[in-house]
Amino acid sequence: MKPERRAPTSKAKPRASVAANTAKVAAKTDRRAQIVAPKREARARALVTDDVAPFRSALQRTAAEVLSELEQSLGPKLRLQLRARPYATMATAFGLGFAAGGGLKTRVGKVALFFASRYAATQLVRKGVVT
Repeated sequence: MKPERRAPTSKAKPRASVAANTAKVAAKTDRRAQIVAPKREARARALVTDDVAPFRSALQRTAAEVLSELEQSLGPKLRLQLRARPYATMATAFGLGFAAGGGLKTRVGKVALFFASRYAATQLVRKGVVT
């Protein structure tokens, strides 16, 4: 005698019910995130502030000293160059700012770098530095 076969029963919920439950879970998650996120941010800010505070004044002093030394050593030379060649000095300052700001990653920056290096190489060959 064979055992009796039962018809398979579906344990899956109807589609509407699954969608409704998904929406409820999403709403709960959003509410929890709105409550928890500001607390986490406040804790992280407090930790960073506490860790950096002792070094802040030392870094400010060091930066001020470095800038003062640079101004004393390069200041007169830069002023002389600015008076003798104002446009070249301005172009140099623009180029350095562009490079420091990340402009060399752009297409325009790459083209400018290509032409600047080509010009520099030409000048070096003309002056006899490179043969």
